[in-house]
Amino acid sequence: MKDRPSLFSLDVVWKHGQQSELSADPQLFALLEALRETQKLTAAATRAGLHYRQAWGLITLWSEALGRPLALKERGKGTSLTQFGERLLDVRRRAEDQLAPHLANAARDIDEALAQFTAAPRKTISMVASHDLLLMELRNLLHARAGSKLDIQIAGSLAAVTSLSKSRCDLAGFHLPEGDLGKAAIREF
Repeated sequence: MKDRPSLFSLDVVWKHGQQSELSADPQLFALLEALRETQKLTAAATRAGLHYRQAWGLITLWSEALGRPLALKERGKGTSLTQFGERLLDVRRRAEDQLAPHLANAARDIDEALAQFTAAPRKTISMVASHDLLLMELRNLLHARAGSKLDIQIAGSLAAVTSLSKSRCDLAGFHLPEGDLGKAAIREF
């Protein structure tokens, strides 16, 4: 699992307590952070990926929902966060710092629970060979572990070598006699 990126990352959704259907868009916090740095709504909106009207609408919506202004626009001075806006960002940062390890652990648990469904398919190695109890044991061990699977087709030595030579399998198991007869058989293959 360490080689694959996580399927999910988890985040906290901020909802207004009295209007639980009203969720804080992550762009709100991005906008407030950018406004803290730039003190200009136009520049902050651009950084947050919003148009000026969208940005001001978002600030207005949340200022009204929370009953306090988040930002103050002053002619000739730009736009700055109010004390309440500053405090909201600070509280959010603290909450994120506290929750980040828990959210990362939960995301890891999710990945582990879904791993068998999301793991890359295992390669099946095909083998043609005469029957051998050790090959059957090898096949069973590979099936029980992560990694490649072994599919064994039982056949005689000549059929195994022929299958391998015609690329019908990945491996072949066969018997060769010893001595001159074995050397002659190798030359035929």
